Amino acid sequence: MTEDVRPRVKSPLRSQEQPPWSEELHELMTDGCARMLTLETERLHLGRRISELAADAHDPSVAVELRRLWARRRSIVWELGELRGLLRKLGASRHSALA
Repeated sequence: MTEDVRPRVKSPLRSQEQPPWSEELHELMTDGCARMLTLETERLHLGRRISELAADAHDPSVAVELRRLWARRRSIVWELGELRGLLRKLGASRHSALA
């Protein structure tokens, strides 16, 4: 799952009324979790690569690569935080729909 699912998760959350829990919402939660795992894996790989390059940070080409990797890693961390929050809200709507 490489698709950014945040817009799909935001859609039912914007609705004024709580949607009934459905297979579609279950699939959306699953897709969101898959996206989080993909992002976590990329974040870990970036962390390892940053550690490998850090010893040669004095080299200008390595410094450029490090900046690029750090920027991507920050972007991933931000997306993960937003996605976790959205999935929590979606999960809460599930619990209220089941109650």
